[in-house]
Amino acid sequence: MAELLRDLSVDGILVSPLGRARATAAIIAEALGVLVAVCKDLAELNLGEMGGLTRGEFGEPYPGALHKRSQNWHHWRFLGGESDAGVAERAASALHAARLVTSSDL
Repeated sequence: MAELLRDLSVDGILVSPLGRARATAAIIAEALGVLVAVCKDLAELNLGEMGGLTRGEFGEPYPGALHKRSQNWHHWRFLGGESDAGVAERAASALHAARLVTSSDL
């Protein structure tokens, strides 16, 4: 990845707080000689109460949840969590804000 990015003008790397994302970003950042900034708004979808459950496990405590999600997947909100639309909105806001940041701000 670093080789592919080497010819681009990369000032820094904005990354999700997830460990695997930070680890990958650190490797690439070291190769490019840039800094990494962690952005909580780039985190994955918050599944709320359903977090950690497999699709097969949703059925018992949350009957009909997967069917309801399939009817309106983009706007359906996980119980205590968020919708795909919510993730897209917060990630877009974070990326828009990142365009205003220069390497001296990292």
